[in-house]
Order: sequence, then C-alpha cells, then structure tokens
Amino acid sequence: MFREILSLQRAIVAFRSGIAIVLLVFWVWIPPAQAANLDQMQKLLQERICVKCDLSGADLKDADLRGVNLNHANLQRANLEGANLAAANLRDADLRKANLTLANLVATDFSGANLKEANISKSRYAELRLCHTIEPNGKMADRNCPRSSR
Repeated sequence: MFREILSLQRAIVAFRSGIAIVLLVFWVWIPPAQAANLDQMQKLLQERICVKCDLSGADLKDADLRGVNLNHANLQRANLEGANLAAANLRDADLRKANLTLANLVATDFSGANLKEANISKSRYAELRLCHTIEPNGKMADRNCPRSSR
C-alpha cells in the first residue's frame, strides 16, 4: 500500500511538472494577445481618430467607424467584418490580409493604402477613393484621384 501511495505521489509530481513546462513553453513562444493595442483601440472608439496606430490583428467586427481617421494605421490581419467605415480616412493605411467582409466602405478614402490580399467580399462600396492604392489582387489602382495628384 505504501509503495502505491508513493508511486501515485511521484506520478502527480511528474504531471504537475509536465503542466508547468507546457505552460512555460506557451508563455515564451506565444506573443501576448494584442494587449499593447487595447489603448489604441479605446482611443479609436472614443476619439474617432488614431493616426499611425498599430491595430494589427485587432478585432473590430461590426464596429461603428464612420468618419474615423486611421491615416497611416497598421490594420494588417485586422477583423473589420461588418464594420461601418463609411467616409473613413484610411489614407496610407496597411490593410494587408484584413477581413473587410460585409463592411460598409461607402465614400471611404483608401488613397495610398495597401489592401493586398484583403477580403472585401460582400462589402458595400461606392464613391471609393483608390488613388495610388494597392488592391487585394496586388494591382495598383488610381480611381477618384484629386486632379492635383494625377
């Protein structure tokens, strides 16, 4: 009986050690979950402006971002599914691999933005400014540019 208890204690210690090692590996190898971006997301949602923000990987699904200023923002891999970006300023923004499915992009300014590999399927868009913009297919677009920039 004593040997069985001792064997069980050793197994428990080994199990706990294994769990500790696994947790340590996850802690070291997996980056923090966008904690640094929370302040910038809060600023965007409250002040409606976040120039040069790093919102890469941010979850802004269904967010009301009408008329916001995201000039030069990093929105790589951001989830903007269903977001309302009508009349937003996304000049020179990095939207590579962003999800803009079902987003409202009416009158949004994407001048100089990079939309390479972004998903814009089923999005509402009209009156877009795509001046010197890289489209999802990687091609350069020059539509609705002001006369002075042609």
